Amino acid sequence: MTTGWVAATTRGRSLLGGLVGHDGARRIAAAAGWPDARTRLLTTTYGTELSPTADRASARRTARQATLWQVRVLASWLPPANGRLAHLAAAPFEISNIDQHLSRLAGLSTDDPMPIGSLSS
Repeated sequence: MTTGWVAATTRGRSLLGGLVGHDGARRIAAAAGWPDARTRLLTTTYGTELSPTADRASARRTARQATLWQVRVLASWLPPANGRLAHLAAAPFEISNIDQHLSRLAGLSTDDPMPIGSLSS
């Protein structure tokens, strides 16, 4: 294994430590209502940028942004020749950005695209 892969593996394991996981997802899903679920989400990696008064759409977007950020960080640790793996992981975000752009053109949305950075194709 090359040093690049050792670094990427180490960073990937570090990112895994912040995931909600099955049990955490079940706890959030078992919340009595949205305010309780939001409170539980605030204590996770996905809720660090979440407003305590956020609605569900904002929470969903914030969680997706946190996920994209983690993919971008992991991509920066991958050996250059293997960055294509991260591009594949970013593909759903690119599709979402295209959908958002089309919605903005139709006057249905004002959300900004997610910052994909060097992972955009």
